[in-house]
Amino acid sequence: MKSYISITRPFNCLFVALSVFIGAVLKQIQVIDYSWFIILQTVLSAMIIAAAGYVVNDYYDLPLDRINKPNRVLPQGKMKPERALHFSLFLFILGIIISVTTGVLSIIIVALINSLILFYYAKIFKRTVLIGNLFISWATASVFIYGSLATGNLPIILPIFVYTFFYTLTREMIKDAEDISGDIRNGITTLATKFGERFAIILSIIPVSIVIVLLFLGYRYETLDGKLFYSISFLFAIPLIIMYIFLFNRLETKFIRVFSQVSKLHMLLLLIVYASLA
Repeated sequence: MKSYISITRPFNCLFVALSVFIGAVLKQIQVIDYSWFIILQTVLSAMIIAAAGYVVNDYYDLPLDRINKPNRVLPQGKMKPERALHFSLFLFILGIIISVTTGVLSIIIVALINSLILFYYAKIFKRTVLIGNLFISWATASVFIYGSLATGNLPIILPIFVYTFFYTLTREMIKDAEDISGDIRNGITTLATKFGERFAIILSIIPVSIVIVLLFLGYRYETLDGKLFYSISFLFAIPLIIMYIFLFNRLETKFIRVFSQVSKLHMLLLLIVYASLA
């Protein structure tokens, strides 16, 4: 049972749940004409589909994880690969069924699209240059849209969707550099294996720079509150600059891995700040 829980990445699934909930209720706490039950269904559906994505990713990544992440469930032999594949398909179907029970067509469509994206990302597109990075960035950021569809909150949630998309794209490029050794051994083509890990990290500056520019534009044109702008700048832009300086001075796999993990926590912090002050 422990293996079934571990392979779904519980922390990441909780992050998905929080993101969906924020997408549904941001700036709408006082509204009383939406169904909390539909919000709960939407959160649960997103969590289960995300968990399915993590499991199927581990199934197709098993040869790579034996090199890059040997402590995961499948490389350690704690679950048979075929069982993991069946478990992921069960979770995909369950998540889609729960989305259907909401009765909201847009939620059902996004659930189907994201399920297909996560499955084919793991099977095919993860092993491509940039396309897989774009797909997973959409899947990560779209959870805010998914939640907003439960309450008609879409216009309000678009800024955090855009920020999350580009920040995730940055992190995915860095992860390509992190996994370069296993990818090379298995003949996998990614941004880092094709052009080198330094190039992948340099290119990752572009999407994160877009986020910073958007922050300044939001403040300049008064679509972003001043308190929120200064809070995000202090907690987001400055730490990122420091992390990149540190990374370029120590371009080693273990430091790239630290950057990748810190960026995940950094994204969570950004989300909490945005939800608190928006």
